Amino acid sequence: METTFIIILGVILAGIYLVWELRKQGNKKTLKSVNYKSTYLKKEDVELKWQEIEDNLKAGKPSNLSKAILDGDKLIDEALKDIRIAGDTMGDRLKNANNLFEQNLYSKVWEAHKLRNYIAHEMNAIINKSDVEEALKSFKEALVKLGKL
Repeated sequence: METTFIIILGVILAGIYLVWELRKQGNKKTLKSVNYKSTYLKKEDVELKWQEIEDNLKAGKPSNLSKAILDGDKLIDEALKDIRIAGDTMGDRLKNANNLFEQNLYSKVWEAHKLRNYIAHEMNAIINKSDVEEALKSFKEALVKLGKL
């Protein structure tokens, strides 16, 4: 009786481990297996949101500049989700998307994302318009590269 229980328990644990490993490997999609033709995030919706972002940039107030960065970062994240880039967070998805961009653009998008994190996590974040403009330029270029803008 004890031997049977141990065998059944071993089979169950082996099955759980197998499922866990398969899921882990499934999250490591190669770029060749990614579907880039998703229609969930429509280009016209991205264009409308981008216009709002540019309007916030033009307004120039610190709260508008912060909102522009936060929204730009969200658009990039939604675009990465839309083309099924794996990851639990925007940072994870961005790491998994490194081959989608030239290294220079990839670095700039990372810097823009770090600016977003600074704004989101610092109580009295101080940002200047030129940094916001540079970050938004990188976000826009990435959205164009992803075919979303």
